[in-house]
Amino acid sequence: MTGARSQPTLPYAETRGLLDATHQGLLAWAAARLAEAGYAEVPVVDGAAEAEADGPRVALLPYRMAPWPRRIENTSDLPLTRTSDRQAGVPARWSEVGQLIDEAFDVLMPEVVGAAFPTPPRLGALPKPLRDWYGRMGQAWLMGEGPDALARVPVLLWRPAFLVRSWYLALAEVPPGSPASVQPTSLLGVLALAVNWERSLDLELPGPAVPVELRRLMQALARVSSPELRGRIKEAITSLEGPARWSHTLVPFPDLDREDLAGLMRALRRPLQPSIHLALQIPLGAGPLLQPSAGPPRIHTRRRGRG
Repeated sequence: MTGARSQPTLPYAETRGLLDATHQGLLAWAAARLAEAGYAEVPVVDGAAEAEADGPRVALLPYRMAPWPRRIENTSDLPLTRTSDRQAGVPARWSEVGQLIDEAFDVLMPEVVGAAFPTPPRLGALPKPLRDWYGRMGQAWLMGEGPDALARVPVLLWRPAFLVRSWYLALAEVPPGSPASVQPTSLLGVLALAVNWERSLDLELPGPAVPVELRRLMQALARVSSPELRGRIKEAITSLEGPARWSHTLVPFPDLDREDLAGLMRALRRPLQPSIHLALQIPLGAGPLLQPSAGPPRIHTRRRGRG
């Protein structure tokens, strides 16, 4: 039996995969910018690799990570309903799912003349797929007991991302015997310009896991909805399986002073050499939450004329 509030599915495994994919995405982004500048033959490598360079290369090395902003604030979960404004940072596909739940339940809630709110549906009057779903969810999703109990309408929320900032050191390694046309300052200059001009890194990354109880709810709603709405619900379920496009903020970072840079290079066991610093702001932990409505299920008036 499930509790009143859904929990993220494997959030730590998701975080690991997202961070790995983000790191590889940054390497690919830097390589693409160098290629545009005519340095397609210069690889961009993970700076943590200890192998010596056998030719010119750029190494990107993450050396610090911290929550951002430093003062962590509590943020509220965002409701994903038809009456909610488009929220920044919420993938459009998840906003659509919240609105579809809202729309599907509208036709199940009888209206009472003069009532300020639609009446929550009676459990015994719901179609069997939804009765079965509420039976799995438990008493926390009902008001009262037995077939006359009222079913709390599901509310889909979006848990905002927790931001971390990862600092990178970009090193241009040009060993003796390299072509004269490849200079460390030229390689790093291209990346410095790209960071300042673009200021964001857009990546196709795995989306958050779909809670089991949400998937079952959408399947139940599809079975009891009109053909048109059923098709939209099924399309929405399918869309949640694919990768999502996430935007990460690229931050130009002022150079360290000589003492700090020397200390960092010693810690990394690297000689002093040309380098630039940049930071990548990474959203972690964002995802959907499903919970029962606490009171009246809607604050808007049900639209008429919809089957």
